Amino acid sequence: MTATVAAAGGLPDTVTAGGALLIIAVMGGVTFLLRLLPFQAARIFRGSELFAMLGHTMPVGVLTVLVVFTITSLTEDTSRWPAVAAATAVTVVAQHVTRKPGVSIFTGTAVYMLLVNTIF
Repeated sequence: MTATVAAAGGLPDTVTAGGALLIIAVMGGVTFLLRLLPFQAARIFRGSELFAMLGHTMPVGVLTVLVVFTITSLTEDTSRWPAVAAATAVTVVAQHVTRKPGVSIFTGTAVYMLLVNTIF
């Protein structure tokens, strides 16, 4: 049995406007709570040795995952290897100079995207 779409409002006959609003409200509440959760967890675990260790090791892990993903995605198309090599070198230099993972990741990604979209 299929529901027909009501002419007014565009909802199926089996869905009321109140039901749709309730579903949207619940989804909004869950989304809000899921976005709030990391901030509350950070307050609880502040000063924890585990969080300190993760804060120290995660930037290297993120950079490693980005490099491995980029390199493994180019196994069939070797024309972009020079762009990968140049962006990797820029990322390493930026990390060495600034010691800021966000700057390194952004700079390397920007160089890669610039090279791929203009030259390679």
